[in-house]
Amino acid sequence: WSSMSKFVRSSKFRYVQGRAANKDDIYENVNPSPTSAPDSNFIAANSKFFAIPWKGGGGPFVVHPLSCKGKLNSVPAVFQGHSAPIQDLSFSPFCDSIIASASEDSTLRVWNFAEVLDSSSPLKEDADEKCSVQLQGHSKKVMLARWNPVADGILLSSSFDNTIRIWDANKASEFRSVELVDSPQHIAWNYDGSLFACTCKDKLLRICDPRTGAVAQEVASQGGSKGAHVCFLGDKNMLATVGFSPQSDRQIILRDSRDITKTLVSQSIDHDFGMLFPFFDPDTNILYLAGKGDCNIRYYEIVPTEPYIHFLDEFSAKDPQRGVCCLPKTVVDMANTEINRFLRFCEKYVEPVSFSVPRKADQSNDDLYPPTFAGKPSLSGDEWIKGSNASPAMVDMLTGQVAEEVKSSASNNPTPAAPAVEAELHKGRQHKESRQSGEVQLKEVDPAVKPKERQAETPQETLLPVETSFDVLHTLNGIELKGKLTVTVNTNDRLKEMEKRIKELELENADLRAKLNAK
Repeated sequence: WSSMSKFVRSSKFRYVQGRAANKDDIYENVNPSPTSAPDSNFIAANSKFFAIPWKGGGGPFVVHPLSCKGKLNSVPAVFQGHSAPIQDLSFSPFCDSIIASASEDSTLRVWNFAEVLDSSSPLKEDADEKCSVQLQGHSKKVMLARWNPVADGILLSSSFDNTIRIWDANKASEFRSVELVDSPQHIAWNYDGSLFACTCKDKLLRICDPRTGAVAQEVASQGGSKGAHVCFLGDKNMLATVGFSPQSDRQIILRDSRDITKTLVSQSIDHDFGMLFPFFDPDTNILYLAGKGDCNIRYYEIVPTEPYIHFLDEFSAKDPQRGVCCLPKTVVDMANTEINRFLRFCEKYVEPVSFSVPRKADQSNDDLYPPTFAGKPSLSGDEWIKGSNASPAMVDMLTGQVAEEVKSSASNNPTPAAPAVEAELHKGRQHKESRQSGEVQLKEVDPAVKPKERQAETPQETLLPVETSFDVLHTLNGIELKGKLTVTVNTNDRLKEMEKRIKELELENADLRAKLNAK
C-alpha cells in the first residue's frame, strides 16, 4: 500500500481507529472444519448470531449467540443436514433466524432455527434437516451463497459446475441458471439487487442480469494467475476487484459499473499471497480489505472523483485470520463513535474488532450515522422475479424511523397544483416523485437537536397515507376552476399547513365564486 497517496485529504474518517475486543469479549474454544474454502469468508454473522462450519463428519456448522461470550462448549450442538463439508454460510438480511449453507455435496440448504435457538443461550441439542429445505440443481460442489439485498427469499449460488443459479428460497425452487465458460470464483449483488457481478477462473469479470440469465458485460479482471474477488461500491456506479497482477503483487482496481471496460484506478497493495476480501460500507464510503492468512484489516475512503481512493489506515493483530465478516451497522456503539464492527475468525477463537472515529466529548456525532440498511425487504420474491426494482429499505439511526419503500415500477403521475399553493406543495410533490424513482425518503431532523431530545419530540400520531386529496378552487383568466388536488404528505403537521393554506385560498376567491354562481 506504500504506493497509495501518503497525504490524505481532509476527512472526518481520516483518523478512524481499529481496536480488538478485550479478552472477556472473545469467543474461544472454536473447533472449525478443516476445509479450505478459499473464496468463502468462512464465517457469517448478523446482529444476534455468528456461524462457522464445524469439525465433524458430513457438514455440521455451529450458530452461536453473540451475547454468549467466552468459551464455547467443547462438543457443541450443531446443525447437521449435509453429507459433505460446508463451503459457505450466509445469514438472511431480513430474518435473524434464517441462514443458507452451501456444501460440497452439490446442494444448498436454507435453515429456519427460530423454534430451536434464541439469542440468549447456545443451541441445546443437534438440529437436523427437519428445520431446513434443500435446494438441488448444481451438479458439483457449491462454493458460495449470497442473499439478494432487497428481495425476500432470493438467493444466489455459485458452483464448480460452471453455473450461477438464482433460487426462490420461499418456494424451494430454482428460478434461473446462468451458464458460464469457466467456474465462478466470487459473486456479489449490486446495491439494489438488480444485477450481480462474478469473477471466474478464466480471469474475466462479468456483470449478469439474474432475471434473464444474460451476461451484460465482461472484461479481463486482474491478470494474475490466482483468483479475484469483487464488490459493488454502494450506489456509486463503481465496483472494486481485488486480486493479483501479472507480477503477482496484490492489487485493487476500481471500475465504472456502467462500463466495466473503463478502469478508474489501479493500485498495487503489497506482495503477500493471501486472497483479499472486500467489504464496503455505503454509509461512510469506507472500503475494508481483509486477507486470509493476514494479521491486518486495511481500510480506504472511496470518493467520486480522482484519485477515487484514499488509504486511511490499517488494524493489526498478532494472529492471522482465517476468515472475516462484517456485522450489521445497527449493532455499533454510537455513544463511543463506533462506525463498524467486524469478527475475525482465527484458528481457535473469534475476535470482535471495532472501528471508531475519535471525537471530543462535547462534539456531536450525528454526522457519523446517516440512514442505514433497515434489515427489511423492499420487494417480495415474486415482485422481484416479475421485474420490479427498489432501493434497500433504510432506517434513521438517530430516530429509529424506517422509511417506507415504493417499487420503482409504480407510475402515479402527480396532479398539477394551483399556482397559489405551488410553493406549499413543492416538498410533498418532490417526495412523491422521488418515491416513484425508487429513492428512499426519511423524515427531516434538526441536526442541532441531540438524539435523545429528538426521540422525545417525535410525534406519536399515526402517519397519514402517502396520497391525500383536497377539493380546491383556482381562477385562470377570469374563469373559476374547481377540482380535486392530490398531494403527497408524510406527517400530520404537513397536512395541517396545507389545509390552512387551501382555506386561505378559498377565502381569497370567495367574491369570484359568488359572481360565478350569480351568472
